[in-house]
Amino acid sequence: MLNKVIILAALLAFMVMTAVAQDEEPDLRIGVLPVLNTLPVWAADEENLFEAEGITVEIVPFSSPADQRMAIASGEIDGMNTDMVVAINLINEGTDIKAVLHDELDNTPFLAVVAGAETGISSADDLIAALEA
Repeated sequence: MLNKVIILAALLAFMVMTAVAQDEEPDLRIGVLPVLNTLPVWAADEENLFEAEGITVEIVPFSSPADQRMAIASGEIDGMNTDMVVAINLINEGTDIKAVLHDELDNTPFLAVVAGAETGISSADDLIAALEA
């Protein structure tokens, strides 16, 4: 009899914990890669800025861009930080997403075009001339 009571109590506790866990579902699940431009997401979470705005956010870390793409396409995450090429490819593949852009911070570009030292390209004009040649 005692075993039945313990099993029943354990089952009841499991059901309560499951119900509580379902109530705590985040408002947003954001997929991030370990790159510098996701720092604001981590900082906002650390400083409880999402909570201050009345939303719960779960940050879902990814080590692979391919895994992150599959997660957004399958609905496992609600949003992600990515470049426009990935966003356009996802849209072209039929994933229902909206691309949201932000301005450069303090006019400092975040992304850069890098050319090899042997190319002689050291400015945007040099790059344009090389592309037109």
